[in-house]
Amino acid sequence: MAQQIEREYNAAMGSLVELVYTKCKDDQNIAKTRAHFMTVRSVTPSEIIKLSGPQLWEHREDIVAENTSAFLDMSIDQANENYALFTSIKHLWEKSNNAERTYVVSVIKKMLSLYAKYILI
Repeated sequence: MAQQIEREYNAAMGSLVELVYTKCKDDQNIAKTRAHFMTVRSVTPSEIIKLSGPQLWEHREDIVAENTSAFLDMSIDQANENYALFTSIKHLWEKSNNAERTYVVSVIKKMLSLYAKYILI
């Protein structure tokens, strides 16, 4: 069960990473974030949900309420493993149209739901 949740979570996050990369291919930080994500996903896939899930969980009320400004304006320490990803999502948000923003919110809500199942196992 945990491995299935990890796969679904990684697929959801992977879709966000690819969307960010597609929109911002010239940004070297985003290219590095994408490469790092792909490496971690292939070597230790369980680490992705363990590292990013708690950050989502911390902001679950804002995510569920689709209070995107609170979620996107959260402060995250640069030393945090998730800093590059959340910075990339903020960058994506600024460059996205409404349909893409709706998609991003739905994927983040799905990831939150998967993390909730994961911590209950």
